[in-house]
Amino acid sequence: MNWVLEQNVQIVSMSLGLEGVWSEFVPVIERMKQMGVLPVFAVGNSGGTPASPGNIPGVLGVGAINPANQVAGFSSRGEVRWGAPYHTVVSKPDLVAPGVDVRSTVPGGGYMAMSGTSVSTAIAAGGAALLMSGGFKAEQVRQALLHTALPLPSAGSGRGLIRLTEALAALRPAPPSSPQVSSPTPRKSALLVVEVSEAEAAKKALEGLGFGITLLQASPERRPEAGKVAEYPLVVWVLPPDWSSH
Repeated sequence: MNWVLEQNVQIVSMSLGLEGVWSEFVPVIERMKQMGVLPVFAVGNSGGTPASPGNIPGVLGVGAINPANQVAGFSSRGEVRWGAPYHTVVSKPDLVAPGVDVRSTVPGGGYMAMSGTSVSTAIAAGGAALLMSGGFKAEQVRQALLHTALPLPSAGSGRGLIRLTEALAALRPAPPSSPQVSSPTPRKSALLVVEVSEAEAAKKALEGLGFGITLLQASPERRPEAGKVAEYPLVVWVLPPDWSSH
């Protein structure tokens, strides 16, 4: 695990565990957190007490559900009492994901349906990787997954079933509405002055950065006055290739 952290990773997915409380895992897990690496670990398939390191506080311990969104009988669950350095009691799993009869690839080019928290952990880690590819930090993604999980009535489901669409919505701010010309200019707004026939790329770039846009078509003979420009904290002016002639 220490070697893995030297490989510049952002997520560590572990489909393995040892029954009981193993403090030997603690130093490397704490190192992961300090380095901004997201630990996503299986809680085990004993149906009983969750295994280490999936039962360590602060990691994303993953259990398994079947296609009916019921916790699999083999999926470990329950409270785990930790001594030093945590001195706390945690309830695991934190989340659940599909882990019963999941069809996937096997060595040799074939396919097989398999079950286990190993499967659900890989699904959860892959989902977290997609979210982190948007530039979000490990703790941001962990919290988003926890807060947007679908609660399930089954015991041993933790916060519930992982939901990536909802987690992404929680991570992204709501897109700003385009301000009307007659309305007061919003605090995060931009004036887009265009002297070319096509400026869609500039418009999309500003919207992607979260700006509300006021679009103004202009020409060398018809340009906005200084007072209009001064109303906006950001002004982007798109000029034609021969702009220096004017």
